[in-house]
Amino acid sequence: ILDTYKNASGSAMYLVDEEGMVFEEVNSDVAFPRLSIFSIDLKIGQKIPGDLVKKTAQILEKLKEAQVPADNLIIVGDKLIIDSKPRVTFSLSRALDRQSASLQLILRQAKMKSGPQSADMRSVESIDLRFDRPVVVYGKR
Repeated sequence: ILDTYKNASGSAMYLVDEEGMVFEEVNSDVAFPRLSIFSIDLKIGQKIPGDLVKKTAQILEKLKEAQVPADNLIIVGDKLIIDSKPRVTFSLSRALDRQSASLQLILRQAKMKSGPQSADMRSVESIDLRFDRPVVVYGKR
């Protein structure tokens, strides 16, 4: 799996392997998911610290299973933001399985509530999974 990463200044984009090694600068029309990492200045030959890449890849698999679009991802500190509809925020320092299970449950409940025979036609705007009890923000009815 190769992911595209953008440095904090936004001036360059790189291909990164599954181990987190930065190995090639690319132009902006690459078809991989775009991941912006803030607070790390990337260079070719550098390894991204920690297990950010592995955890991001795991989250991408979970999002694919849940059918959540994940084209634009942002890492700020220890949180991963999926900038889509709904906007989803994961904690990279907490158990990913629990967060993804919560996400699937929230999305399943939202689909059931917004069915054609339901009077509650609210859409989910954002889901924040960083807490013991996820925070869900709904749009107007």
